[in-house]
Amino acid sequence: MAMAMAMAMAMAMATTTAMAMAMATAMAMAMATTTAMAMAMAMASNRSSQWHPCSQRHQRRWVQQ
Repeated sequence: MAMAMAMAMAMAMATTTAMAMAMATAMAMAMATTTAMAMAMAMASNRSSQWHPCSQRHQRRWVQQ
């Protein structure tokens, strides 16, 4: 009985640790994807804010010329 209880406890602990590890990996993957998306969005916004007026100016210059 004690051995069965100990085995059940060990199995429960193993399953909980595996579930915790899986949840941690899933959370890390989700955080990595969200951070990558945020970085990409920030880079795109920076590029648009930096280059869009330049392109507009170039277009205006080309139209004027």
